[in-house]
Amino acid sequence: IVPEGREIPVPPTVSVIEVPAQNGRPDLRAGLRALSDRGVGRLLVEGGAVLCEALLAADLADRFHLVASPRVIGPHGVPATILGGLDGRIVAAGLREVDQRDLGEDKLRTFERA
Repeated sequence: IVPEGREIPVPPTVSVIEVPAQNGRPDLRAGLRALSDRGVGRLLVEGGAVLCEALLAADLADRFHLVASPRVIGPHGVPATILGGLDGRIVAAGLREVDQRDLGEDKLRTFERA
């Protein structure tokens, strides 16, 4: 999904969906609507801090999986959202924890829209 008028090089096997831009970025709601129009009912997004925050802020996440590790990344680690920690942000987005599982030393926490 890219903003209208912005070209990116892609292999011929990739479909590009152009959507209106919003603050220089693709309009996520329009992008998800375009995917839905093409029959996509579920989408797994593994994004960085900016995309994660944008999806939460726009109430576009119905389910959120968080893999947490006890390992400390260090002082130069990347935050999960542009606003920092996730726990409060997830609750503020109206999601509640519905499951927690151990994955070795990591934990998989699942949140869903209340």
